[in-house]
Amino acid sequence: MRRRLNSAAIVTVASVTRTADGLVTFSRIALGGVAARPVRALSAERLLLGRPLTHEVLTEAGVAAQSDIDPFDDAYASAWYRARVLPVHLRRAFVP
Repeated sequence: MRRRLNSAAIVTVASVTRTADGLVTFSRIALGGVAARPVRALSAERLLLGRPLTHEVLTEAGVAAQSDIDPFDDAYASAWYRARVLPVHLRRAFVP
């Protein structure tokens, strides 16, 4: 199905992350659509520190972020769906 111009995002991820010598030195990750208000993925931020931004590490961070959310059901998506797609969206947020 093609998105309409006014369609809402189900899950959003925003990140400011810095690296040095291939390792994460700073990370702040904000999540939307996975709780009543935007939340930080503190567990994922902690997990990333000192590690490289590899597919495996980002997958771990996505799973860790699930402990920071309180997903809900609404007309757009179920709580199950929001929790299920969060790790994927978090990983994709870091794709250059």
